Amino acid sequence: MLTPKFYLLAQECDLAKSSLLGAFTAFSYLDVNRTGTMYSAFFQAAVGLERLMKLVVVIDHNVKHDLDNPTNEQLKRIGHDLIVLYDRCSALAGELSLTASEWFGGDSLERQFLVFLSTFAKGSRYYNLDTISGGGKNPDPVKEWVHLHQRIAETYIPYKARVKLNEEAIEHCDSLSAFGFQRWTDGQYIPAVDVCYLTWVCEKANPYCVWTLVRILKPFYQLLDVLCAQAHAIEVQKGIDDPIVPYATEFFPFLLTSLDSVKQRKNWTRLF
Repeated sequence: MLTPKFYLLAQECDLAKSSLLGAFTAFSYLDVNRTGTMYSAFFQAAVGLERLMKLVVVIDHNVKHDLDNPTNEQLKRIGHDLIVLYDRCSALAGELSLTASEWFGGDSLERQFLVFLSTFAKGSRYYNLDTISGGGKNPDPVKEWVHLHQRIAETYIPYKARVKLNEEAIEHCDSLSAFGFQRWTDGQYIPAVDVCYLTWVCEKANPYCVWTLVRILKPFYQLLDVLCAQAHAIEVQKGIDDPIVPYATEFFPFLLTSLDSVKQRKNWTRLF
């Protein structure tokens, strides 16, 4: 018979899985001219990533404390800082001699993606209402994202393809006599042709937004696999017949997906 804790951990795994797959889908359909689609992607990515990493923290605590659980106060102290959580998981992977090259630091694109999501989770998700009420201290997540999205595009879309896209944007605006200025998503007024180009290049980069998130998530599969194996070994040693810790990796096979699969798929929520 399965234990209540088993069901709760399995439910948490399923919640993290659903949030991350929702984020994959939201980033795949993201429209930089419709900010609601952006917020949806940010919320689901931040929630899914936080819950995945807290699963690691809980199972690691189980392994190191004879299957005992962390207290509510211990979990609350972690907060919503995704960078602190990520670095803690990275350090744990180092303790277990897992592949260090799959964890990101410095000014890497993946690290900047994490910083963005962490800032969003800690406060910038309230940017609109905070700014209206005069209490805004966090950066505008839309403005921050657009610049990150452009960096992703420049990283993955070849220069010649971007030049061709710009030429097509010029032709398109010429055909419409669109020679004025328009407000870009970051709040700046720029030539209409630049708005057209940036809209198109960001749309082309959507699969690579998903891929950047996949690259961040990938090492968690191996980390969870090792931790769950250690927890199961303790269960066997203690003669526990009813499982306490589920096989967490069974919920996250999509963390091992390839770039080709990411480029071909938009709707992820119906797949797993």
